[in-house]
Amino acid sequence: MPAGNLRRERPSAVPTAPLATAGPSRSLLANLNRITRRGYTPPSEASWRATIAALVALCVVAGVFPYSGVAAQYVTLGVTVFIYAIVASGIGLLYHDGGLLSVAHGGLWGIGAYTAAVLVTHFNWPLIPVILTAIAIVGVAGMSLASISTRVAGSYFIIILFAVSEVIYGVMINWNSVTNGSEGIVLAGPTSLFGYQISSYLQWYYVTLITLVVILVLLRLIKQSQLGQQLRAIRDSRPLAVSVGISVTRVHMASFAITGAMAGVAGVYWAYLEKYVVPSQFSATASIDFVVVVLLGGSAYLLGPLLGAIVVIFLPQLLHLAPLLSDAIIGVIFIAVILLFPEGVVGLITRSVGWLIARTGIGRWPRLPTGRAGDALETTRPADEGLGET
Repeated sequence: MPAGNLRRERPSAVPTAPLATAGPSRSLLANLNRITRRGYTPPSEASWRATIAALVALCVVAGVFPYSGVAAQYVTLGVTVFIYAIVASGIGLLYHDGGLLSVAHGGLWGIGAYTAAVLVTHFNWPLIPVILTAIAIVGVAGMSLASISTRVAGSYFIIILFAVSEVIYGVMINWNSVTNGSEGIVLAGPTSLFGYQISSYLQWYYVTLITLVVILVLLRLIKQSQLGQQLRAIRDSRPLAVSVGISVTRVHMASFAITGAMAGVAGVYWAYLEKYVVPSQFSATASIDFVVVVLLGGSAYLLGPLLGAIVVIFLPQLLHLAPLLSDAIIGVIFIAVILLFPEGVVGLITRSVGWLIARTGIGRWPRLPTGRAGDALETTRPADEGLGET
């Protein structure tokens, strides 16, 4: 064999182009190399200009909604929409960026509500200390779920979280000395925030709206931060992420703690809004409702969970449907969206606007983010990949 061929075939001791490999591993390594660089924004994320424009539009539309002549009951529904969107936005972060479909956040939401109920009725705590305590308690409870996500994946992960949700529900029913069992806890009297008394639904409407906007900005920062980049790297290939030094346990614990804290804040608002906390409000059905909200709106979009919550909360009231019929119609809409528009309602709107722009020749519409709604029907990853694989 000629000496030139020997030099060409002999591997170099220090590779100068580690990403120049053949087959699927080339794109995988290139992906991870870009994802793990600080400051990289994935193509599926909108620019900050688009994010700010969307949040400004949300504030303008939601801000004038109560004064548009609508009935008072729709203002109350708006508060419920914002509370649902807070919880669902956290689930959307875990699912779209982490490949983790959580069906236990309904239980975390309930822990936040019961924290508020106990602290208000037994100790007469004001709102801010109640929120901070709920963030701490539910954040720690959320971190405990990370120990599950680091050991099992796919269908097993979803099933175990479903069991965790049932355990939380069982504790709420049977811990009579704290939760008052199936009778629940009644919250009496208004609360105050920075010296201002909050008693009407309109006031809660703006409190929850401001909280939602702050949380959406926080989520946008997380997606662009190193935590978000590492979360996506683990989603795409856990073994490869571990091989470059990413701690799966640390990243998942931080992600579940943050999204759990969001659920805790929403639970506090729910307790004050309803003035009555009972275990049946936080059963596994609540977790499924949140998952439907996320996938219906579109987990790839910042405002997707909000749009999903609007559909789920407002549609039955606008059509004046009975509870069973409304659940059936929401189910049919959900199946149709999953099969026909995997990006969700926001993805459908975005695609329609892009089609109109392309048809009219006004300009070029940016590439749509890849939705993950359809993946939920097959779980986040194949369950037979083994323990520790996601």
